[in-house]
Amino acid sequence: MFLYFSFFSLIFGLCTVGFYARQKKLISLIIIFLLFLFSAVRGEVGLDTQSYLEHYDKLESSDYVFHYMSQIEPGFALYSIAHKYLFDNSFSYLAIYSFFQCYLLWLLVRRLDGKSTFWFLISYVAIFYINNHFNVLRVGSALLIFMLALTGKTPKEKISLALLAPLFHVSVLFFYPLFFLKLTRASIFGTVVFLLSLAGLLYLKFDFFEYKFEAYSDYGSFDDSGFSKARLLLILGLFSSCFITARQSRYLFFATVYLAFSIFVAHWMPVLYRLINMSLLIYFYFLVREFQTYGYQLRKTLFWLIFGWYFFMTWSSIYYQTEELEKRIQAGEIKLERALCFTYVPYKFFWETSCNSD
Repeated sequence: MFLYFSFFSLIFGLCTVGFYARQKKLISLIIIFLLFLFSAVRGEVGLDTQSYLEHYDKLESSDYVFHYMSQIEPGFALYSIAHKYLFDNSFSYLAIYSFFQCYLLWLLVRRLDGKSTFWFLISYVAIFYINNHFNVLRVGSALLIFMLALTGKTPKEKISLALLAPLFHVSVLFFYPLFFLKLTRASIFGTVVFLLSLAGLLYLKFDFFEYKFEAYSDYGSFDDSGFSKARLLLILGLFSSCFITARQSRYLFFATVYLAFSIFVAHWMPVLYRLINMSLLIYFYFLVREFQTYGYQLRKTLFWLIFGWYFFMTWSSIYYQTEELEKRIQAGEIKLERALCFTYVPYKFFWETSCNSD
């Protein structure tokens, strides 16, 4: 845990320097490079990392390749297959993808200016970085691509990126109404036709949707989707931001609606729990842009204190992840025994001996 504390202290310290420095873009680039480095040299960290590496090892079999492509989104599947045949190295497999994710983050951060750059980086690192870069790799990259589509300058750029995003994870389709806010009817029609054609192809040729439904149901069954203290804090922070930003942009307004909807729906439909974090990232991005237009306000300070508390509650759950896994194993989920090797704490470098090698 000390390594995490030292690393995040360094990142938050650089963000503080960035608030007042002239070379803001340079400092933000250094921060993102450090984020890449920390995720690139990790070993068995992140529960989903276990699944990614197991699939990667099996890609040696040509029979398994088709099976893999029928279950995983084509963008990530093609990357995995190409890397296996070219390099066949699990360290560079994760490291190259870490670089790809951090490059997407850099492109997104470049579209911010002033202090909003570092407020977004602070919120990203505090709440999203560990999960998106160590665990849900496909979701993290798909969401960053989609956000680049939302903030694109031309319709061509927007549409190209929006079509690319679901090739890494289909869950971003939930947010497509946000994407359609500023497009022409012709662009919307063409995008919808393409997506429907792609969905039809996947349905006819692969068991993709059946696998996704079963996987999400499985995820949801493990999630405590009640109104925990953390979710109550989210609701409180959401309401406080509404009082601060009386003149909300269209994107921020709908991002707020999406976040509120995700929080409440996940209570009754656990399968949608992941949408909360996705909505929260979009919400934060447009919120810090809005905050940039406001001077100091006590209400802004209270807002960041609320989300600071949420950050510490999130990290407390990460710290006790091993304990929670052990409880679930004792309750009968024997298949989680190997997951004990992939907990966030302690952080493990790629050269450290696997606990499965004993």
